[in-house]
Amino acid sequence: MKRIFLLIAMLGTLFTINAQSLQGVLKGVEAGNAAVIAQNIADNVILTLSDKSDTYNKKEAEAQLKDFFAKNKVSSFETKHKGASPNGSFAVGTLKTAKGNYRVNIFMKNDAKGEMIKELRFVLLE
Repeated sequence: MKRIFLLIAMLGTLFTINAQSLQGVLKGVEAGNAAVIAQNIADNVILTLSDKSDTYNKKEAEAQLKDFFAKNKVSSFETKHKGASPNGSFAVGTLKTAKGNYRVNIFMKNDAKGEMIKELRFVLLE
C-alpha cells in the first residue's frame, strides 16, 4: 500500500513539474521572449519557423527565435490544448502577430536536466 501511495505521489510531483515548465514556455511565447523560451530548450531542438525547419543547438535556436519575434511582434497568444504524460508534455496554440497568425506546437520531453523543449513549431495560418 505504501508503494502505491509513493508512486502516486511521485507521479503527481512529476506532472506538477511538467506543468510549471510548460507554463513558463507558454508565457515566453505570449511575451515574444526568446530568452524565456530558451531556458527550457534541449541541447538540440527541431525548430520550425514558417516554412523553414531545421535542428539547432540551444544558442542557435534562441537566436532564430529572437529574429522571428523581432520580425513578428506578438499581439496575443491563446493556448488551444495542452497535455502531459510521465515522459513530457505538449501544447498547441495560436499566436497572433502584426504579420499574421501562427499555429504553435510545443513538444517537451523529460531528460537529465528536467523537462526540455524537443520540438517547437510556428506555422503560418492561411
